[in-house]
Amino acid sequence: MSYGAEDGPQIIGHSVTYSAYEYLKRIISLGVFEGSLGKMRISDAMQPIVDAMHVVLAGGEVKIEVLHRGNPDIVSELRTRVEVATNDANVINEKSGYYVTLM
Repeated sequence: MSYGAEDGPQIIGHSVTYSAYEYLKRIISLGVFEGSLGKMRISDAMQPIVDAMHVVLAGGEVKIEVLHRGNPDIVSELRTRVEVATNDANVINEKSGYYVTLM
């Protein structure tokens, strides 16, 4: 099925490092989105975080309070995955001399 500009949403491709892809797969598996195929949305638990991020990106300031720390092993795993993915993207971009991949 073709989705041209007049037909609805469009798909684009952009390079990501394998480590960034693995991070995204992991946060999806942990529930960053909810809903069935074609009806997915940001989970209720994540929506306030996304809203806060938008406020910060718009020049605002937020305060986040952690009410329950969750599984420390998963927290550590996700922090490591972000660090590795960011490093991988920076190495690739620096070696190429231009913006090739995102994190």
